[in-house]
Amino acid sequence: MIPIYLFTYNCGKQPIDSQTFITGCVKDLPDEVCELYVFALQEMCGIMDGCFYDTANHYAIGYSDAFIRALSAKYNGANLRFKTVGLVHVGAMAMVVISPFASKISRVRTATVSYGIGFSSLKGGVGVRLAYKLSDTRSVDISFGGAHLPAHEGNDHYTFRNKVSVAVMRGLDFGDGYGLLKPDSHTFFLGDLNYRTTEKFNPHSPEMQSLWRLQDQSAQQSEAEIPTLVSRYDELTRAMARGEAFMGFAEAPIDFRPTYKYETHTAIYKRTRAPSWCDRVLYQSCYPQTQPQVHRYAAVSHILLSDHRPVSLHISIPDTAPDAIVSAGGFQLVIEPTGGGVEVVGPTEVYMKPTGWDRLVNSALRRLSDASLGWGLWFLTTSRGRLWLLGIVVLALGYNWLFP
Repeated sequence: MIPIYLFTYNCGKQPIDSQTFITGCVKDLPDEVCELYVFALQEMCGIMDGCFYDTANHYAIGYSDAFIRALSAKYNGANLRFKTVGLVHVGAMAMVVISPFASKISRVRTATVSYGIGFSSLKGGVGVRLAYKLSDTRSVDISFGGAHLPAHEGNDHYTFRNKVSVAVMRGLDFGDGYGLLKPDSHTFFLGDLNYRTTEKFNPHSPEMQSLWRLQDQSAQQSEAEIPTLVSRYDELTRAMARGEAFMGFAEAPIDFRPTYKYETHTAIYKRTRAPSWCDRVLYQSCYPQTQPQVHRYAAVSHILLSDHRPVSLHISIPDTAPDAIVSAGGFQLVIEPTGGGVEVVGPTEVYMKPTGWDRLVNSALRRLSDASLGWGLWFLTTSRGRLWLLGIVVLALGYNWLFP
């Protein structure tokens, strides 16, 4: 078995408070050393900073350093050297993969995909695929996708989220002919998936009262209600049960409180939003024999820096990859439940390999959109930008006056 720790966090565009953040991470890390530590970030910086690669890279490296420091502090007596083996970011999204056994990791590939407004990187995903060495003669691929899916309540937004989740998995181009889904690879999908608990927010509705009661940290009765509330109200749970999203994936049982939306720096839910389990970690589940072992799936309730709570999954996966849920031709396969689990029974019409359109969007169109958005915000929201804009206007008026 391969023990892995996965962590997803929407940072809420808040500046990193290194020591507070590191302390919170140390408390959540498992006592047992894992082979891989995977951290997915959303909104690690503001929109403007995310539009400029070098600026966003500074934030991503800062978080990578914080994760290394947290791991080193947690396993101080284990004589281990943690190393970042994969780092990728686009916009304000990033993924950091760290291992204390870097010599076991090879063939690291990264990918990014954008599905924000105007093809910008406001929404989309990042990915890391690597080969993990099992022995001198054998290795297995493991693929990680981190995403920030579209927000908002309502059936139209729910349907759009499902559509974008497929587009993100398809559009993550690792350069090996496949998107996130690849035969003979373990696969994880995590991030701020933005699935909600209501179609229309009504603060007086029974579901809102039930969800807001979970805010009482001392109420054991409310905590016991969580699985029932998840099955009753959570969009993603219902979508996966109906086969409308993430076919071939599974999620550990949720027994933690909704991870969104909090008043920043507090454990108090914002009264203008429905508390929702937006932050999730999913894993491919079509294993023919030995099944993954979930050790812990939890919200990191002591990191209060954002309006989200981080979510972590400690899991051990078999050495053997699961059955493929995408064909060699790139079409997603049908997954049906059986008495002992699930069975792959045939192809669908859903194409899951990167297309020429995906490559165009993630090269030229995204760069153009991000540059326009970034420079537009710089001119309008920063002191230097407004001075430059004023200067340009003065020069234009002067030129028009001198040369009518």
